[in-house]
Amino acid sequence: MADEEIVQIAMRAEVDLKNEIKIMAIKKGITMNDLLIRYVKDGIERDKREESE
Repeated sequence: MADEEIVQIAMRAEVDLKNEIKIMAIKKGITMNDLLIRYVKDGIERDKREESE
């Protein structure tokens, strides 16, 4: 697989992820930024719990 193909695949994945985040934010009635902040906070809390186990 050529480097150009890899870059194109990565860019498509990024677009797909952005669209998924946008759809989820709309469903929840919040902004994309608020949704991302929520996900990051949840991830940090999960990591803290896993570290303390």
